[in-house]
Amino acid sequence: MINKRRVLIIGLGNIGMLYDFNNNNPDIFLSHAKAINSIENYELIAGVDNNTELINLFKKRYKKKAYKSLGTALKKHIYDLIIISTSTNSHYSILNQIIKLQKPKIVLCEKPLSYNLKEAESMILKCKINNIKLFVNYMRRADPEVKILKKKIGPIRKDFFIKGICWYSKGLYNNGSHFINLLEMLLGKARDFEIINKGRLWNGIDPEPEFKISFQNSDIIFIPLWEEYFSHYSIELFSKYWRLNYEKGGEKINWSNICVNKEYKDEKIIEDFNYKNNINNNKLQLLSAKLLLKEMNNIKTSLCTGEQGLNTLRLIEKITSQLK
Repeated sequence: MINKRRVLIIGLGNIGMLYDFNNNNPDIFLSHAKAINSIENYELIAGVDNNTELINLFKKRYKKKAYKSLGTALKKHIYDLIIISTSTNSHYSILNQIIKLQKPKIVLCEKPLSYNLKEAESMILKCKINNIKLFVNYMRRADPEVKILKKKIGPIRKDFFIKGICWYSKGLYNNGSHFINLLEMLLGKARDFEIINKGRLWNGIDPEPEFKISFQNSDIIFIPLWEEYFSHYSIELFSKYWRLNYEKGGEKINWSNICVNKEYKDEKIIEDFNYKNNINNNKLQLLSAKLLLKEMNNIKTSLCTGEQGLNTLRLIEKITSQLK
């Protein structure tokens, strides 16, 4: 008999439920609800939202309990995994309410943890005190191809330098943070940054600066684009020995090895490896949910820990402090 892990989803909006609500394709998992409900090791117990229409949609689609009151949901059932997929400014208060009433094994929180650095630090500390594993949903870290890329890049060598460009849109916190976090995974912790252009505010809230981040032996320039006209998320990295194209948010990945021809040493041959990553990219929530099962069994994974998410947030806070 399978020991099912009991799950609560707080927030039944886009990432919580709606992104794939009308999509029955078995290769597409864009929401927490569809991902969790598809894995036999999980039991989706309930959802929480203050929107009655979303509650009714959740009940109809998943045949599970749904509540307007988080307190009621926490008092009615015991959970192993609680997913916070609400607006960022509510994460701190929701986590506090969870800890007062329950001690789940894992809390998965949408990014960023908070817009307030002190709140984010408090969230991590409270989870540590209460023996709760806290993860931040930078889901690209769950992609198996990203793990392969990290192995290919390997330890950052002192004898060569990496240069790159990252294109992002829809704000630094909302989407730019995904790629900062991903590059921290691939290239190591950021050492310094430089503002190139202060840019604008997306939706009047989320800054979109142009800036450079220096990682270990790496300089990456981040350039914002216009989400209202098109979405564009890509990274291009170069070293003396390889080139990486990470396009459409990871849907297309190309790695090129540059090899010196032994007969004609002044010529170079480029060997290309294209990863058919469109399926993985549509399964990131599913892949993340499966890795959370491993974390419950104390198997370390590539998921973004609260501390790693905090490192990303600290860097973003430093960048935004220079935009004022």
